[in-house]
Amino acid sequence: MEKDYKEYEAKNEDLRDSEGALNEETPSPIETVSETFEDIDIGVIQHFTAIPDYKQPTDSKYPILVKTPLGHFCIDGWNLLEEAKANGNTILRCAVDELVDHSEEELPLRKASVRVRPRGGIASYAEVVRNTKYLEQILLTSDKDYRVLYHGGARKGTAFVNNRQDNVVAVLSERFGKSPKTINQYLNHGRFLNDEALRFLVDREARKDFFEAAQPNKMWKITSLTSQRFSNADITAQISNHMLMWYEQFLQSKKLKPWSDIPESLRAEQNNDHVEPSQETILKETQERVQRETVQDEFHPWEGNPVGDEDDSLKKIKEDVDELSRRLHDAVLIEDPNQFCQALIKEDSQFHLLSLRAATFKNALRTTTDSGKEVSQWAD
Repeated sequence: MEKDYKEYEAKNEDLRDSEGALNEETPSPIETVSETFEDIDIGVIQHFTAIPDYKQPTDSKYPILVKTPLGHFCIDGWNLLEEAKANGNTILRCAVDELVDHSEEELPLRKASVRVRPRGGIASYAEVVRNTKYLEQILLTSDKDYRVLYHGGARKGTAFVNNRQDNVVAVLSERFGKSPKTINQYLNHGRFLNDEALRFLVDREARKDFFEAAQPNKMWKITSLTSQRFSNADITAQISNHMLMWYEQFLQSKKLKPWSDIPESLRAEQNNDHVEPSQETILKETQERVQRETVQDEFHPWEGNPVGDEDDSLKKIKEDVDELSRRLHDAVLIEDPNQFCQALIKEDSQFHLLSLRAATFKNALRTTTDSGKEVSQWAD
């Protein structure tokens, strides 16, 4: 092939000199001028080996060829040609990218990048976060068998469980070519962001470093609002508004001022390889914060204690405890061990949040006095 290439170069050298520099209307020698699917004679396809083949067989249904004036060169999917030959086929449908010129540099670049750079281009980090969030919502409400959505159908070794959330992560992990840990990071970065906030961040091509810098503040705010029994809609509105402000702040200094009451231990854990803080850490730190909070002078636990924009009361806590007990009773009836453990872990977190709400009232009752003496208001 080297001899053919030198002859090709010599033949076209004078022509290039006479034409001068490329103008805007002249296609670049390395530009793809057409992308087609063609039935190609297997015998004319050359195996391009300046860059070794990838170890794993291609996911493409068709071999990927680059067509130049010197012939057809296979840069991915050579195993498909070998299978076709073994089956006695002489013609094979291929995905063909055509170049106007032959380049000894362009072919290895294309082969190396064919599994690195997506054919459609590279999305911004904010777009990946947005799309992962939307896909999670779509898949969680779908009645399709996730094995069908897994790339290429059910594969040996692919374990699907009764937990829909875990199965969604498995599907996205396979289709994105990312680890489940990375998929969960995308989901955590998109959690409690509304369409307006996502659109804002996508339009500004917010980078991964911003989402990572904002995550400690975001997690702390979510935990605080959750412990105060704000609804998911209210939490989403507040977090989305804060993300817009944090982004403007990040543009100015490339860092964010932490909430004044975020413990250093939580921030240190969050910054450790950008791993989400554990539920245990969040609950522990939140409980300590709740116990430090100053309670209003007038305190009427049964009628309701003003917390943020929503009132809480011991009566509501008892109702939620009653509901929790019913869910735990239902969990005992679950036969699948994995599903039972998932349910128990989830309810354990809910119990901790109920305990935090109760701690708010307990702390206030200690400071409520009648003629300088503590009185108990826990009786109905």
